[in-house]
Amino acid sequence: MMTAPTAIGRYEVLRELGKGAMGTVYLARDTALERLVALKTFRFAGAETDLEDSAVNRRRTLREAQRAGVLSHPNVITIFDLVEAESGSSAYIVMEYVEGTGLDARLRQSGPLTLAQAAPLVAQIASALDHLHARGIVHRDVKPGNVLVTEDGRLKITDFGVARTEDPAHTLDSEIYGTPYYMSPEQIQGQPLDGRSDVFSLGVLIYEMLTGRRPFPGTTVAEVAHRIVYEPGAEPTVDGKPLPGAAQEVLAKALAKDPAERFATAGALATAVQQLAEGSARLELGDTTAFPRSRWGTSPPPRRPALPRPPLVLAAALALVLVLVAAGVAYVRWQRGPQRGHADGELQARQIGYVKLVTEGRRLLDTGDPQGAALLFQAAEGLAIDPAGARRLRDEAEHRAEEQGAHLQLLDARQALSAGRYDEVIATARQMMATRSGREKAEGVLADVQDALARSAAAAAVARPAPPPSPLAPIPAPIAAVPTPTPLPGVDYGVLRVELRSQAPKGVLTVWVDDRQVLREPFEFYQRDGLFRRRPVPGSWATDLTVKPGRHALRVLVARSGEKAVVATLETPIEAGTLRTLSILVPPAGDLQVELR
Repeated sequence: MMTAPTAIGRYEVLRELGKGAMGTVYLARDTALERLVALKTFRFAGAETDLEDSAVNRRRTLREAQRAGVLSHPNVITIFDLVEAESGSSAYIVMEYVEGTGLDARLRQSGPLTLAQAAPLVAQIASALDHLHARGIVHRDVKPGNVLVTEDGRLKITDFGVARTEDPAHTLDSEIYGTPYYMSPEQIQGQPLDGRSDVFSLGVLIYEMLTGRRPFPGTTVAEVAHRIVYEPGAEPTVDGKPLPGAAQEVLAKALAKDPAERFATAGALATAVQQLAEGSARLELGDTTAFPRSRWGTSPPPRRPALPRPPLVLAAALALVLVLVAAGVAYVRWQRGPQRGHADGELQARQIGYVKLVTEGRRLLDTGDPQGAALLFQAAEGLAIDPAGARRLRDEAEHRAEEQGAHLQLLDARQALSAGRYDEVIATARQMMATRSGREKAEGVLADVQDALARSAAAAAVARPAPPPSPLAPIPAPIAAVPTPTPLPGVDYGVLRVELRSQAPKGVLTVWVDDRQVLREPFEFYQRDGLFRRRPVPGSWATDLTVKPGRHALRVLVARSGEKAVVATLETPIEAGTLRTLSILVPPAGDLQVELR
């Protein structure tokens, strides 16, 4: 929990006024001008915010505060100042302090308003929104809680925490801000917004003023979002009686799914409401004028022009055709059975499922589980009518999951490299090479492994008194003989001869005796075939190792260039003063052939 500050710049903090999704609001005193102000907190960075995101949040908040600071309208909260915290992680917007209550609280107390009561309130809100839109600002969160009502009935639009400019360069289409019940369809879908999005939100607010209910109810965000995007709003009624037909037409136009079908400005919507109020004496609530289904439900079929009456023979032929068509339709319905009746319900269920999957997938993506998000987006792709959006989300999630996996593999490879487990490093790097996110990292790791193997081989060559024979003998030829040490009295070790025959031109051989690594040798069999060309050839070499007497578990690992590492294990007793031969045949690909003689 953050402790409330006592002073911010020249502003003395008096008390907390409230908290919201975008920050905390404090009542403060301007010590220079001796006036009360409201301070709203905006955090740029949090525990899970990286430096780049923090910088983006800071630039965006400062830019929008500057844009909102030039607003001057009697129905818009005035912004006086912007103060950044010393830590640089947050800022405080200094705003006009207005004593009043939220419109949401007023509506809960009064219940539904009449057209005459609602019209002057709508006019003030619309005037404020048109002032914003004329300056390229979309509020994006128009709702009763963001409208303050003073004691003298004056309204103030507040909370510009989610306001954005219409400039596409300053807007992230993938971000969705606002309160779900009042959001426009294009806002839910993450599309570019203009002032008509606020007109839709104002239409929801007017609907709530007149009926006491919201047009798109629901218990979950996914359910509300689905209804706003795909379904008509609930028919506006008061005490079970529908609103006048003219009022329904105005609301239907304000809540049109397509922005082009809505009122062009908030002022045009307010004018329509005012005209309704002026004629309210003729539009009583008892008026049961049919609700315009073309706006709120299925559109009626278009009217067909009247055809001239046909001659008798033509009429008989036409009647026969109609009978045959009807019989065909009945047959098709009989063949389909009840399936067609469920088509609409299945489509609605698919759409609800799609929204739920996408919503949960976005949550997983934001909380660092891109793999789980990709699975949900893939499932949503199968439910979508137009799967392109879900496919883009799945591609993004899979790319993040790939980057996350490559990062974890890189950490494992670095840890194995520092411990000298080069075979594990090579195997991990080969897996990373298969992904676009890990390819560059894998190349760097393999370069480090090659340097480490070269240093290890050079150190081993210096430490051994007699280096192994030159590994250039082809496989058909016998391995160069390695003299067997002559057992001496009192010698307490055995000899393990390791013979390697390889048809793979390049790799690394590692041998363990029990849990102890006793040999790690890179091999490379090429023959020069010109000034700058080499060709791979079969090759072999052998070396002797001293081993304590006893029964031992031998483990052989070969990491071939371009292939996955392979392992072979076997057990053998080794006695003091004896020689055992471990023969290893490495094919170009596949398992090893290991024999103990």
